[in-house]
Amino acid sequence: MRHAGAEGLGWFPNEAGPAIPELFRVMANDTSQVRLQAAKTLRSIGPAIVPIMISILDDYRAHADHVVAVEALGWFPTEAAPATQRMIMFLAISNDPEVHSKVETTLRAIGPSVVPELTAALSNSAGHVRQAGAEGLSWFPTEARPAIPLLIKLLRDDESRVQLQAAKTLRTIGP
Repeated sequence: MRHAGAEGLGWFPNEAGPAIPELFRVMANDTSQVRLQAAKTLRSIGPAIVPIMISILDDYRAHADHVVAVEALGWFPTEAAPATQRMIMFLAISNDPEVHSKVETTLRAIGPSVVPELTAALSNSAGHVRQAGAEGLSWFPTEARPAIPLLIKLLRDDESRVQLQAAKTLRTIGP
């Protein structure tokens, strides 16, 4: 029944806006076939889902929903760009490989315009944020070249995980 409902809404994406929160809940919590159909329907609705997905990222209690929201933001990278800092924070605070994968995919989809925010993360007072910034810069080696002096500075960071990520990113950027 839920599958049919999600599929039916996909036929009328312009009218499906009020159903976005419920489609999101289904996408996050139902069986795989229903989740897939809900995702297809959300995608067919278009960029109108972006503000709702960003608001989900702002709800720090909804960790399980963050992965789904980040994935949905990746469908509309241009409109998702304002959520870049939030995604960097999720990259920084999560040990979940799925979160890292979805954030990487979405930030890569947004493109090199995220490099300034990733570079700014290198100067954050929290080590996990510096590490996330360095990790993100490795996805844009050409555009990250201006951050080399900051990455070199991180090789002497107080936290070994930050040093290691800075070294990996410098290796990716190359000489």
